[in-house]
Amino acid sequence: MSKTKNSIYALWLIIAGIILIGFFFYPKWEKSGTEGIISWDAAGYYVYLPSAFIYHDLGDIKTTEQKAKEYHTGFEAFPTPKGTKITKYAIGQSILFIPAFWLAHILAEPFGYPADGFSYPYQLAIGVWGLLVNILGFILLRKLLLRHFKDSAVAIVLFIIYFATNYLNQNTIENAYTHNHLFTLYAILFLLSENYYKHPRLKTGIAIGLTVGLMTLIRPTELISILIPLFWLVDQKRIKERIQFLWAHFSHLIMATILVILIGSIQLTYWKYATGDWIYYSYGDQGFDFLSPHFYNCIFTFKKGWWVYTPIMSLIVPGFFLLSKRKTLFLPSLIYSLLFMYIVFSWQVWWYGGSMSQRSVVQLYVLLAFPLAALTEYILSRSRWIKGVFFAAIIFCTYYNFWLTYQAHYGGQLHPERMNRYYFRKVFLRTKADINHKALLDNKDYYERPILNSTEIYFNDFEQDSISICPDAPLSGEKSFCLSKKGAHFPVVALTVPKDKKWLRASAKIQLRPKEWNDWSATQFVLQYKNKGQDVKTNLIRLDYLIEGDGPKTLHLDSKIPTKPFDEVKLFFLSYSDHSTAAIDDLKVIVFDE
Repeated sequence: MSKTKNSIYALWLIIAGIILIGFFFYPKWEKSGTEGIISWDAAGYYVYLPSAFIYHDLGDIKTTEQKAKEYHTGFEAFPTPKGTKITKYAIGQSILFIPAFWLAHILAEPFGYPADGFSYPYQLAIGVWGLLVNILGFILLRKLLLRHFKDSAVAIVLFIIYFATNYLNQNTIENAYTHNHLFTLYAILFLLSENYYKHPRLKTGIAIGLTVGLMTLIRPTELISILIPLFWLVDQKRIKERIQFLWAHFSHLIMATILVILIGSIQLTYWKYATGDWIYYSYGDQGFDFLSPHFYNCIFTFKKGWWVYTPIMSLIVPGFFLLSKRKTLFLPSLIYSLLFMYIVFSWQVWWYGGSMSQRSVVQLYVLLAFPLAALTEYILSRSRWIKGVFFAAIIFCTYYNFWLTYQAHYGGQLHPERMNRYYFRKVFLRTKADINHKALLDNKDYYERPILNSTEIYFNDFEQDSISICPDAPLSGEKSFCLSKKGAHFPVVALTVPKDKKWLRASAKIQLRPKEWNDWSATQFVLQYKNKGQDVKTNLIRLDYLIEGDGPKTLHLDSKIPTKPFDEVKLFFLSYSDHSTAAIDDLKVIVFDE
């Protein structure tokens, strides 16, 4: 071990980062609505507490749902066949929230806030609680790694995990989600497992059972964590020895198993109470694609690729290779990591989460710290230039991670669910956003160079129209077309497109009244090519996030004219918003060459 205790300095740096970022960069408890700490999935995990202790509607959480709607949390209750409403999320996270909830509940009214489960004291308490859980997790991770690796390597790995990965965003800012709590519980479980095999005591076995049971109650897929105390620090030569050890302490194993079952039965009892069934699948039509897991999509794609948005974690590959020299660490780490990723990457909605990178693997970073530490130890023993490249990679990934985190919350250049390589290349490491580039989120055909020798093939200023004319101020002339979901549909424009040109651009002056914040309800500008009734190509842009302020703005829909045969080209607008209308004017279509 290094006498300089570099890992202590790294730990203090991380604690400072947790406090500064959590309290000053983006304190989510200061935000409201769907940006608040108790929102979306976090609200779904949390609502058991106000439901049980304030509104007393745990079997049918309609009252709690209504209160959550008053705070615009984004939380939804889901109907059951019994006619009741429940949250689809497991109950375990709410159990971890209990200390923060009760502290807020006791102090809310004395400090002038409603004791309703969602006011500011509850937001603050849940957020600060999450930061404390983060700090505890890193304290325990440091303790765990120092049992196996040199202090200098541990210091660097702690720095990497916090500052150079999506842990920074997911567990410091989005800290009411399950992942930072599970990160800390994984660190506890590994330490307990190692302690048990050094000194096999019943109380340690009980603690292991409680930890695995709670992890499973938070996320049912974490049931696989039971493999850690069974097979941690075992290689293929020692499996028989481990089985004999477990048999010799069979009563401990039985006690731990009983505790896992008892804790898991909390969820089953709730389902029986609320739905009438002991086992109830609350995720509706969402499920797992176990026969076709989404490894490539989850790791390599620009939409939500783990190594695209957290490239430093690709170092686990050479890390596992080097860890293979330590058989008792290598096999359990590799097998568990692959099993874990197989399960989470099999989820059908693999791009879920409204977050950059893959948040579902963050709790696994406790285990992935082992191959990272093995690689770091190796590099620290090599030449100066190898160490230089390694540290340069860490510095770049740290800067990139801070850029991503800033963009996710302030810069606005990242889309939570629809990133692609065309848009990513335009915004990569840019400090200033160009709102027009967001057209690439829907339409990869994006023409930026000067247009020469264009030919106009369609124009409509709507001055001759008498249907669905905007009643208020027109955008130009005396009339503008008024598009709304409940009003007249936009008449489809049939275009005659010359096939000797390479590009088509449709443009229109547009004003949204008001803008629609939900992407899936946004107004769409659509161009379709067909051949004998079959789709050849479709280009579209969603208008709402391409317009800053009230507008109006002239927007362009670009299309590279397909080389495949087509006999029909249609241009139209679609409105999906229940509350927004769009004023459209001066619709023009040109064709041109590059």
